[in-house]
Amino acid sequence: MWATVCRYSAVRTALSELSQFEDITQGGTVASGDVGLWCGDAFDIWGPATPPNEYGKHQNTFLSAKRALFIALLHAELTVDIVVEADIGEVLDSYKMIVLADTHVSDAAAAALSKWVDAGGTLIATAGAGMQNEFNSSNTAMAVLLGLDGHAMIEPGEESIQFIKQDIRFSKPLTQVTWNGSAGTSSAAVLGARHVFTPRVGTNVTARFADGTAASTSLTVGKGRTIY
Repeated sequence: MWATVCRYSAVRTALSELSQFEDITQGGTVASGDVGLWCGDAFDIWGPATPPNEYGKHQNTFLSAKRALFIALLHAELTVDIVVEADIGEVLDSYKMIVLADTHVSDAAAAALSKWVDAGGTLIATAGAGMQNEFNSSNTAMAVLLGLDGHAMIEPGEESIQFIKQDIRFSKPLTQVTWNGSAGTSSAAVLGARHVFTPRVGTNVTARFADGTAASTSLTVGKGRTIY
């Protein structure tokens, strides 16, 4: 009983001390950034219906990837905003970098992103990002923007990565990816999903899977560039 009373007393003291910061924080606003994490309606609609869709496995893997990207960007000391399709126009134009992890991007959004990259923006897209539109058909505009032709998504049907810290340690690697950097040659396991694609002419391959096929690419588009 005494331990409970002491605990409540400590909580009350902590709340009283924290309340002194209200006058400082209440009138504050979150600083706007120049990096955006894309969150589109098309993926919200088609994500749960995309195979492997038992228990939403496809959607779970890509949503956890989006959360991991957000944390990674914050750790890189970047101010990150959530960007939605309603931001097409002046709001989208205010960003220097957009990170895309959605497999489905509407045709209107693809056209807006293409225009934004051409004007100087940098688009970073993860495996399978933007390959389908809002009708679940091939997104030709995104394929042109990223400089590749997609063939297949490889996703293990028996598992998904929903809770990153819990699931990723038990996830089986699909293959290995290798790239060359300033520190020499590096490699890492591919977890959750793998996109099989062919780079188009003019697209630079920056990393390869264990079988020698392209794993990551970059492409200059107008004044901007895309990284896949």
